[in-house]
Amino acid sequence: MEVEELKSRLRSLLHQRDMLSYERDSLELFDLIAEIDEEIRELHQKLKVTA
Repeated sequence: MEVEELKSRLRSLLHQRDMLSYERDSLELFDLIAEIDEEIRELHQKLKVTA
């Protein structure tokens, strides 16, 4: 995956996480946010390696 693709995916995930934060609290929501945060960390790591 190219750097621009990684950046685009990261922006999309950050937006998704931010939109979910406005939803009511639920366990499923917390799980989804945790999953998104993990993917964001992985993308940051990939960007560091490729940049």
